[in-house]
Amino acid sequence: MQSKYHQGGGFSTNAIYPYLAIAAHNCVPNIVHTILYEGYEVQVRAAVPIKAGEILYLSYAHALSPTLSRREYLLESKFFNCECKRCADPTELGTHMSTLKCSKCDNGVILSSNPLDNDAQWNCTDKGCGFKTSGAAMRKFLSVIQSEVDQLDSLEPGPQAIEQREAFISKYKSVFHPRHSVLLSVKCTLAELYGRVEGYTIDELPDIMLGRKVEMCRLILDTLDIILPGETRMRGMMLYELHAPLMYLARSEFAAGLVSQDQLKEKLKEPLQCLVEAARILQREDPQSPEGIMGHIAFESMAQLKMSLDTL
Repeated sequence: MQSKYHQGGGFSTNAIYPYLAIAAHNCVPNIVHTILYEGYEVQVRAAVPIKAGEILYLSYAHALSPTLSRREYLLESKFFNCECKRCADPTELGTHMSTLKCSKCDNGVILSSNPLDNDAQWNCTDKGCGFKTSGAAMRKFLSVIQSEVDQLDSLEPGPQAIEQREAFISKYKSVFHPRHSVLLSVKCTLAELYGRVEGYTIDELPDIMLGRKVEMCRLILDTLDIILPGETRMRGMMLYELHAPLMYLARSEFAAGLVSQDQLKEKLKEPLQCLVEAARILQREDPQSPEGIMGHIAFESMAQLKMSLDTL
C-alpha cells in the first residue's frame, strides 16, 4: 500500500488486492466491491444472482462512458481490447449510449459499422440517407464535447451548475440520442443537484421541475438495469434521488384535490420502496463514505415515511 499527501490536505492511497484482481473485466459486471475506510479491507458482493461456475466480472471502465471511450481507456491503461457483448453491439445492448442523431435526415441514427474497430466508419441507419463519417472524426468530436462536460464538472454546486447543464442538454439534444452517455452523465449530475442547491431546493421546486428530476432518475435507472444490473452503488444513489420528487408530487396532487387520501397512500408506496431498496444497497457501504451516510439517511427517511403512511 502506498499513500501520497496532497498539498491543501488529504491523502490518496494506492493498494493491491490480489484476490480481487483475479476478477475478469466486462462492461456489464456481475459483482461489486467496497473498500472499507478502516483497515482498507475490500468486500466483494454479487450484484446479480450468479450460478456456480460462472465467471466473476468487474468493470475496469466507467459504466457511463461510450464504447469508443471505454475501449480506448482499456487499451491504454489495461492493454487489452474489450470484445464484450456491450462493446460488440452498435446500440450498446439497446441503450444507445453511443448513438447520435443524423443531421442529414430525420429517419435514421448514426451507429458504428463495427464497434470493435475504433477506426470503423459510422453510418446513418437510413439506407436512403447515405451519411457517413470516420471513426477518427467521431473520436475527435467526442473529445471536444468531453471538454465541455469537464468544464461543467468544474463548477461549484449552485444555480449556475444546474442552469449551464440544462443549457448543455438543450444545445445537444438534436445531436445525441437521449440516452447517449454524454447526455446521460450530465443528467445524472442534474438529478443529484435538483433539490440540493440554493434556489432549487426540494421545497422550492415547482411540479414541472420535480417531474424533470423524476424523468432523469427513471431514465438513468432504466439504463443501469442493462449496463450495471443489480444492487450497485449508482442504483442505490439514484433510487434515493427518485424518492423525494415522487413524494412531493404525490402530496402536491393531494393538496390540489386531484387525488383522494387512499390514492395518496397508494402513490406514496413507490417512494417508500425506493427508500427501502436504497437503504438496503447503500448501508452495505462504509458508514463513513458518502454512500454509507446516504444509506443511513435513506433508512431514517424510510422509517419516517412508513410512520406517515400508517397515520394516513
